[in-house]
Amino acid sequence: MESEFEHMANLVLVILCVAGGMLMWQTHGWLMAVSSVLFAGCGLLLAVHWCAIHMRRMGEDGR
Repeated sequence: MESEFEHMANLVLVILCVAGGMLMWQTHGWLMAVSSVLFAGCGLLLAVHWCAIHMRRMGEDGR
């Protein structure tokens, strides 16, 4: 089962990823570059975090 910290980390990453994506489409120049990195980075961190949780659960199940 996910801890409360993991749940909050997922929520924060999703919010940052969505905010970065929305900001990316509305801006130009250096702010677009920053929001693009935020969008891609948070998405990557979220995927890695979900994979780590899944791998840990598989280990707990003995699969």
